[in-house]
Amino acid sequence: MLRLRAVAATVVGMFMLISNGFAQEDDPGAKDPALFNRIPGFYISKAELRDFDAYKFYDGKKLVTVEGKVNIVNYAPKESLSPKPSELQIHRNYVNAIKKIGGKILWQGKTELYEDNRYTREALTAIIVRENLEVWAEVWSMGDYYNVTVVEKQL
Repeated sequence: MLRLRAVAATVVGMFMLISNGFAQEDDPGAKDPALFNRIPGFYISKAELRDFDAYKFYDGKKLVTVEGKVNIVNYAPKESLSPKPSELQIHRNYVNAIKKIGGKILWQGKTELYEDNRYTREALTAIIVRENLEVWAEVWSMGDYYNVTVVEKQL
């Protein structure tokens, strides 16, 4: 009986992994960050939204800790997306979107100052200032997957 339960649990676990991998739908409750739309053909594979927290951005000289509403969104391409965009296309898309809404690109490139896996990837940091809001944004990519982090800081 115990062996049967173990086999059943394994089958159910495998089914859940397979169905999550093929779903290619947005993570339940996830939303695109403020001010940005995703690249067409991508879905939100994971998202974290915190009403108040801190996040470290690289401004071209040092890591800057910004506090506020934090939204971290991971995007993955749908299987049907063809051709998949390059990392350069992903970054240029966000650079153009940021500039279009009056934002400023603070930095683009790679840095070893990050304390996590971002240090091996191309990234960009930007800032957009509104009336009483400073919006910090970071985009970094890993092949044809990419992440967008936005922190909305009240002024």
